[in-house]
Amino acid sequence: MMLREPTQRIEVALNQEFGTGRSVATPLQCGVATQANETARPVVSRFAPTTMRLTTTASILCLAFAIHAQSKVISSPPQFLTIEAGTGGAPLASSFFGGYADYETQIFDGYHRGGGVKLISQIEHRIDYRDYKTAIAARTWTTVALHMSDGTWDGPMYPVFSANAQSTPTMVFSGSTNWPALSGFPNGTTKPNPWGAQVKFPFKTVWATTGTKDILQHFKFSGGTLANNAAWTDRNNYLLDADRYTAAGKGYYYIYGGPWNCIDSYQSAFGYAYTYAVAYAKNAFNATYNDKLTIDTRSHRTGPSALVLQAYAPKSANLTLPSIQCQKLAVDVTQSIIFTAVANFGGSSSRRFTAPWNPMFKGMRLYMQAAWSDSVTKETKLSRPAFTIILDQPTGKFRALYKIGTTATKLSTAPAVLPVVRYTYN
Repeated sequence: MMLREPTQRIEVALNQEFGTGRSVATPLQCGVATQANETARPVVSRFAPTTMRLTTTASILCLAFAIHAQSKVISSPPQFLTIEAGTGGAPLASSFFGGYADYETQIFDGYHRGGGVKLISQIEHRIDYRDYKTAIAARTWTTVALHMSDGTWDGPMYPVFSANAQSTPTMVFSGSTNWPALSGFPNGTTKPNPWGAQVKFPFKTVWATTGTKDILQHFKFSGGTLANNAAWTDRNNYLLDADRYTAAGKGYYYIYGGPWNCIDSYQSAFGYAYTYAVAYAKNAFNATYNDKLTIDTRSHRTGPSALVLQAYAPKSANLTLPSIQCQKLAVDVTQSIIFTAVANFGGSSSRRFTAPWNPMFKGMRLYMQAAWSDSVTKETKLSRPAFTIILDQPTGKFRALYKIGTTATKLSTAPAVLPVVRYTYN
């Protein structure tokens, strides 16, 4: 006997897409072998003559089922399917999701655009890996509703949640939900924690994504209570494994060379300089910095209101110059670029350079040192040097809105820590 579940799933998806008013001459049958001695039947579908669009969509869904006959899983971000999340290795945990008695959120997931057709049947989260020495209370909501629809993670985000859906939202989960208390190592000491052990949302009906747009999850938590009826008027964290979305990477500088003894006659300590580079995401939500690299430089405690030379080079040096005894030349001037700046009254100057991002920049070092003429003696003096390492461009594709009460707030206006998710799909 042919299994009916695949057919039923596809029929549900078709009804969601086109409504139930259109007639189908015979039920859609996708080729599936259900027994060892049974040959997979070909896809057969017969539709009314005017349902060409329906036929095309049905064919896509049948093809998706034929390719993915067994359930599969994929995570967002994809690299954290089997390892603990946290960009750059830093431990991160999401506390907003599930942290309020009444809470609404939309999560825009752009990791699977272009990934093809998927019939999603479940969403799971996992708790953050740690020793919960301070126990986290169990919690129950009378209703958690989850709607799925198409969305765009890198497009406008509207405080009116209904305006963000780019297809008719489908309610895939609705009911009371309980998350258990967390103490010690709730699932043992194997890292990461298992998906869905504490938090999962099995769909009452599959939701089909064609992969041409992004996934929009719309959760609404209502009627939350904590164990023992503890007061729940503000956020009460439930720590889920999470990753950080940010439009800009990190910039660091490192000091080298020494000793540093060049002191301007009008200053009380040695002059110093540093530089750092920041790579911005392809869509940093700022036209000035989209897909750009910025290099910032600073020099301090040089001659007040005086000219400063700032030298940049991909290589360092360690040269003692006869005319400069207080500090060595620390950049390779044979490969350097030199810019000029004018220090303010305190002896500080700064500048920023912007360039289109190129993957070749990743891992490059940039060394920087400043030079100036002493305010009184006019001797040439050199600053303490520093270098930066250019880090990779951010690739995160998570954004979210959340609503507590009646106010919607963009999490992505600052680095947003959002729970990683695993989808089960056919």
